[in-house]
Amino acid sequence: MEVIPGEIQCKMLGASVAVWDDQGNAQVGRAGELVLTAPFISMPVCLWGDDQFKGYQKSYFSKYKNVWHHGDWATETERGGIIIHGRSDATLNRYGVRIGTSELYNALATIKNIDDSLVIHLTNDNAEQLILFVKTQETLDVDHIKKQIRSHCSPRHVPDLIVQSPDIPYTISGKKVEVPIKRILLGENHEEVLSVESLRNSESIGWFSDYAKTLKF
Repeated sequence: MEVIPGEIQCKMLGASVAVWDDQGNAQVGRAGELVLTAPFISMPVCLWGDDQFKGYQKSYFSKYKNVWHHGDWATETERGGIIIHGRSDATLNRYGVRIGTSELYNALATIKNIDDSLVIHLTNDNAEQLILFVKTQETLDVDHIKKQIRSHCSPRHVPDLIVQSPDIPYTISGKKVEVPIKRILLGENHEEVLSVESLRNSESIGWFSDYAKTLKF
């Protein structure tokens, strides 16, 4: 089978994987929610201390009745492969179009001197703001970054604000901390939205908490 960069070649044997839209319709060639339509051998049967299964149901079965919803934004290709665009709860809804954060990260990977980045999309009833945090040892070239994103993606991918940050927070398992940072920027206390013990570089959170106090949104 042909290897396509950025694409999982096929579904795992015995895994009833599909990509659904919000109405529960399977789709191919379009991004949607990654689901398991039948039990899989490695699925947990409960969460620790969740005797009534309330947390388990809320985490994995609240979107589709009796269907495991994993929380990943993905596309099933015509070849039968799977492309993971990012966490579905961290996808960006820009002007009515949902965008995976990985699209922006892939575009930024083409820019030299950018060590790391984090994309956060803030929304409320009256406004939205797409913020790009960039870790770099060089002087921040905002115009060049916007040009690269526009040419590799589209104008709707271009951030409203580009900010240089000293570090990008990661979990111990190596995932960028997108949703908790979004909640911090919207005014929540960082101690209430994440556990520093779960972070690989917990010292990075303090900077984002301080930045949130200066953010006008």
